[in-house]
Amino acid sequence: MTAVSQKKLRPLRGLVVIPSLLLAGIAQQTCLAQSADPIAPKPAAPGESQNVPAWLHYIALELKKIRLELIEERSEKRQAGLSDLEHELQLIRDQQREIEEEQSAEAREPTEIDSQLAQPGISKEQREELEARKADLLAAGPSRFTGPRAALAQREAQARERIAAEQQRIQILAQQAQDLAPAMK
Repeated sequence: MTAVSQKKLRPLRGLVVIPSLLLAGIAQQTCLAQSADPIAPKPAAPGESQNVPAWLHYIALELKKIRLELIEERSEKRQAGLSDLEHELQLIRDQQREIEEEQSAEAREPTEIDSQLAQPGISKEQREELEARKADLLAAGPSRFTGPRAALAQREAQARERIAAEQQRIQILAQQAQDLAPAMK
């Protein structure tokens, strides 16, 4: 070997040592944890060769377990987000119901004013106030509710879209978890 090629190999030796030390540490940790995990392969006795395929299979299973736990955690967070979105949608519906009730009450009010105006003992001043109120109500009509109703309808549509997207994400996570479950055997 030339001096140049030796210099090139020296850094590589260091890089090889670090992963080897990491693998040795992992193997040592897994050997210590074997009493807790009956699936882990038994360590090789002195003089025996390590059962590499068994260890690789064990590590692959452990990685799949971790992946499944992460998927389940993400799914739980998405479920919480979905619950928040459904709560938001319910609040929008409540606001829509309040507007409908208010509009309905205002629609009934001119009829109530007419019945008050029909009473014989009403003063001229009260009559003028009631007629002015009725004129204001009829002039405003249901148009004053158009803006808030449209805004709520838009918010409702957006909330429904977000709910549908969140449900789709949750289904994808459930499918990923289902696909991963048989591979863990």
